[in-house]
Amino acid sequence: MRAPFRTIASFGVLMAGTVAAPALAQQPAATSKYAECPAGFQASQGDQDAAHGAFLAGKAAYDEADYQKAIDYFKDAYRRECTKHAVLNFIARAYEAKGDKPEAVNALETYVQRAPKADDAEAVKKRIENLKAAIAAQTAAAAAAPPKPAATPDPQPVAGAPAPASGGHSLAPWITVGVGGAALAAGVVLVAVGASNLSSARAGCTIVNGVYTTCSDGRPLSAHQTDSNSASSLATIGGVVAGVGAAAVIGGLVWHFVEPTAAKKAAFVPMFSPSFAGAGVSGSF
Repeated sequence: MRAPFRTIASFGVLMAGTVAAPALAQQPAATSKYAECPAGFQASQGDQDAAHGAFLAGKAAYDEADYQKAIDYFKDAYRRECTKHAVLNFIARAYEAKGDKPEAVNALETYVQRAPKADDAEAVKKRIENLKAAIAAQTAAAAAAPPKPAATPDPQPVAGAPAPASGGHSLAPWITVGVGGAALAAGVVLVAVGASNLSSARAGCTIVNGVYTTCSDGRPLSAHQTDSNSASSLATIGGVVAGVGAAAVIGGLVWHFVEPTAAKKAAFVPMFSPSFAGAGVSGSF
């Protein structure tokens, strides 16, 4: 191999801006499998050269924000030279930038399993915790979102039945308050996790103009810098999510109190439609 795989300093720093705010949908579980090296495996010179070329192509694709192509190249490099477990870190970065956090966790956990004594093993474990916290917050927000009702014909009152009165509060403001409350809680969790991780990253270190110059624990300064950037990004995302959630809660409450109301009694009304026949209770909440 012409040159060993090396962690490019700017690569980790670039990731500070690639963490997207949690989407309100649950992400699929990870499915990628990484074959283990046979005992005593030694890549041929041809495979080493091909792996190095694939790695460089993956780095170029990543810099161009073509994250799926970067993943494919990095995986090809790792398949050809499976003793270079550090490539799993780059696979995880590309998945994280793509927005697929479960696959990023899968790649990092595989790295920790196969290189438990690596210098950055503890930093990688922190990244796994951060990603899992973000996934949990995202899942909680998705669970709080109300499901969209299926489009069905509106049941019609039977001729001669008393028509329900109009007016009264609707449920929409309270749905908004509920979704906002879930987002607020998720944002607070992300802020707390980010603040805790940032404190850990700075412990025992001297920082000048945002750059780590010395650290007493012996870990590489780049690892502390990466942890600090990730923690700051997580806290920022949490603040944005919490702010949006708080705004939704306030907006829902204002909506409820300014919405026109009128007295309304529940009525037992026979109903029918092409797909339904029976009776229902008509009323407002």
